[in-house]
Amino acid sequence: MTPLMSTLEKKRLVWRCRRGMLELDIVLQKFIESYFVGLSEAELYELNTLLDYPDNDFWDLVSTRKEITDSSNLNSLLAKLRNAELK
Repeated sequence: MTPLMSTLEKKRLVWRCRRGMLELDIVLQKFIESYFVGLSEAELYELNTLLDYPDNDFWDLVSTRKEITDSSNLNSLLAKLRNAELK
């Protein structure tokens, strides 16, 4: 079981969603507005993992140019990111 993320850690996570690539920055801001409050602890930690990806690789995942096959949790989170992109 993952430990609960503190309020400060959540704020840092939101800050990390600010990216250098405009397209990714826009999608992440929409994602934060639409989904962040409702994310489970596991999803918050998965988001933290995704934010470690370089912008180009992260964008390839969000835009479906690449897929992750080893983690259903990441795929669930990517689905929400892709949905945010459409809003």
